Amino acid sequence: MLIERMAEALGNPRFDPHGDPIPDPDGSVSELVYTPLSEIPAGESVEIRQADTSQPDRLRYIASFGLKPGTRVTVVDRQPFRGPITVQVGGQSHILGHEIAMLLLCARPEIAS
Repeated sequence: MLIERMAEALGNPRFDPHGDPIPDPDGSVSELVYTPLSEIPAGESVEIRQADTSQPDRLRYIASFGLKPGTRVTVVDRQPFRGPITVQVGGQSHILGHEIAMLLLCARPEIAS
């Protein structure tokens, strides 16, 4: 089948470039449990798996910080009452608003493999 050859040529990826799961050859999709970055406690490191938005301006803003599927981030600080969240990405710190942090779906280390 053409689709199977395409998948093989691409290395049989489990996720598309936006972090959405790619169905198995039988059409099934694995159920994944992700946690929004807005809910990750300070001091914890996670891997971004998906940006839960299709709005181009938000995707560009998120990408401007280097936040894309597969990126490991550490939550450095969280302000209360839906305040900003400071994350460290590749040695740089960035402050994200709560609304943007809610869009970044993450896998904790025990799930990230």
